[in-house]
Amino acid sequence: MSHEFSFTLPANTRLDFALVQCLPQHTRSKIQRWIREGRVKISDRVVTKAGFQSKREANGIICIPEEKTFELKPSHVKVPILYEDDFFAVIHKPPKMTVHPGAGTKGDTLVHSLIGQMDSLSNEHQERPGIVHRLDRETEGLLLIAKTNDAHAKISRLFAERKIRKTYYAFLFGTGLPAQGHLYGKIGRHPKDRKKMLFIPDSDKNRIEIPAYYKEASLTYSILQETQLFSFAKILLETGRTHQIRASFFSIGRPVVGDKIYALKKNGKKSDMPFSEDYGLLLLARKLEFIHPFTGKEFSCSLPFPKRFLQFAEKIGIEFSNSR
Repeated sequence: MSHEFSFTLPANTRLDFALVQCLPQHTRSKIQRWIREGRVKISDRVVTKAGFQSKREANGIICIPEEKTFELKPSHVKVPILYEDDFFAVIHKPPKMTVHPGAGTKGDTLVHSLIGQMDSLSNEHQERPGIVHRLDRETEGLLLIAKTNDAHAKISRLFAERKIRKTYYAFLFGTGLPAQGHLYGKIGRHPKDRKKMLFIPDSDKNRIEIPAYYKEASLTYSILQETQLFSFAKILLETGRTHQIRASFFSIGRPVVGDKIYALKKNGKKSDMPFSEDYGLLLLARKLEFIHPFTGKEFSCSLPFPKRFLQFAEKIGIEFSNSR
């Protein structure tokens, strides 16, 4: 069930801004989502752009959906909380843990752990309280968790404005990449494999027809060390698309070590590791840096390299420490 709400859109005013003023109990991000879903009409015409403006005052109607209720039971699994204040927390998500419930995933997610550990979480999305951004199930690393809806909105804005510096480290199959590089292009769902994303470098935009719904994807990297078979890279993620790092490096023939979805093929089959140990996906979201949205002070949080990273480095003959 849903209900309609009538409002007036002032002349030369953004649609989402006007609705935020009319519906202060709802966040701007939620209202923007409703607009994208086609729930708003201006002068009997559906409008799907949050930035829409009318040259004259106009009448509008928004169809507000009924809030779904989700029963989330606390999990006994605990995750390390590295930092916490009144507004947000920074947690260490382990590998092989899904962030929130979804299709095929109901229990034992990060969200289930958080509701059992934290006394306050934002409820902007009832099915994923506190979650502002995500990491792939196989990826280990830092996540920001919002404790209030105000914090959720402010942190989301920082991500949208690319004011949060996200530093990753990864071991890559293959060598020979430039010491420093920029992987920029478009990314979207793979047309032949729904489990994968397809990254199309900007250099190929005139050669390949790119679907309109593909999104901008950008990262920079530095190659820190190389061996005969592997490279160790520091990666600054400028946009945060699903599987972005994994799909981007796969597109240039340097997949992340341990990636079972984006793996090079040999004789028609996915190639295996050159040794028997399973180190998991060797991609780490290691550091977050930004200006605290409530105190105005510089904030930084980082992780030590996990034991499996150190073991793999020793195995292939790379020496490094947690001081990087």
